[in-house]
Amino acid sequence: MPTFQSMHTVVLVEPLTERTTAVSLCSLAIAPASLRQRAEALPLGNGWTLEQLKKRFDVGPVDWAKLAAEAQKAAKK
Repeated sequence: MPTFQSMHTVVLVEPLTERTTAVSLCSLAIAPASLRQRAEALPLGNGWTLEQLKKRFDVGPVDWAKLAAEAQKAAKK
């Protein structure tokens, strides 16, 4: 099982002021993986998670139905 599929990230969001928010990430691996695999996966996975969070606030909520339809269309190709 790839390392990413065995990891979970909890995002903690704490409003500090009207314009600032503290964001903390806590990651947990639930399947056997070497410490090296986990250490290598964290920066990449957490970077992706933070990019998606930023995108959510820049662009708006994800349209999950549209995303699923696009994925199904791509899978048929």
